Amino acid sequence: MTSPVDLEHDIRRGTPTEAKTWRDVRMVLPGPVEGQADFILLLPQRGLALLQVTPGKLAVEQGRWYQNDRELLSTPLDQAVGAKSKLAWALRERGISPPPIFAACHFSDTDLITLPSDSQGKVWLFGREQHHTVAAVLWENLAAATPTNCNATAVAKAIDAIQGENT
Repeated sequence: MTSPVDLEHDIRRGTPTEAKTWRDVRMVLPGPVEGQADFILLLPQRGLALLQVTPGKLAVEQGRWYQNDRELLSTPLDQAVGAKSKLAWALRERGISPPPIFAACHFSDTDLITLPSDSQGKVWLFGREQHHTVAAVLWENLAAATPTNCNATAVAKAIDAIQGENT
């Protein structure tokens, strides 16, 4: 099992000097809608990666997702895509054009082979068997992204503000 502290250590250890990371960012939107990201990684000139960590024993039966034998209301993949949309919305609300945002899920206690793939390719997936490589692969994937002209300083300040609003 990979603890959030271990994963955070791996992410920060592999952080390029020009990059920035955040942990446990909640995005409160007007009305009852809220989003949450376990980790956000910013690589200037490339974009953002948003990582959802889903612990516990996961299973999928007849299209329904279960965590520790309890049915989930939304799948971890849907949560990651939803958080990605909410982060883009929160940046636009602050007058910032969002850079590319990539979503990822890490199933810290479940082997990826036991779960369905993201057939649409919207979410990068990592299972328990990949816990030592999650951070490295996230940074590699971001570095390989098409260069963008995002204002990394403005994006970082906005995410700092979003996180500060909800602490």
